[in-house]
Amino acid sequence: MNARTSLVLAAAAAAFAVAGCSSTDAPTTAGGATPGSATGTAAPVASGGSAAGTGCPASEATLLKAFRSSDVAKSLAPTDTLSDINCYEGYAIGLTHPRDVDNAHVVFHYTGGGWQAINGGTGDYCETGVPADVRSHLGC
Repeated sequence: MNARTSLVLAAAAAAFAVAGCSSTDAPTTAGGATPGSATGTAAPVASGGSAAGTGCPASEATLLKAFRSSDVAKSLAPTDTLSDINCYEGYAIGLTHPRDVDNAHVVFHYTGGGWQAINGGTGDYCETGVPADVRSHLGC
């Protein structure tokens, strides 16, 4: 094999290797965590609906701020963290971790350019305000 053939083969192998690197094929979570695991960070998290105007991906910090300023927060125990955040088509869900009581889910809707907590609890939290075709994407 001459030097020219070797160079062509090396270039083809490099192009093939780079072409296989894509991060847009599947939802990912912050810090490389697998979907459904707590990351404990305020970095963007799992997102299935990342189209412009949907608010996805949503960060833990953003959703905690929306939760704390909502009426939903008045009916649930205070929490410092949200985990298992999933975002799809302008809706998001996260799991609270309050002290001394059970964890609860909080459902959010992105509307008017911001996130709003629309429901929460330990059951039936997606039944009101979340379209049926979105529920399965949120794990409801």
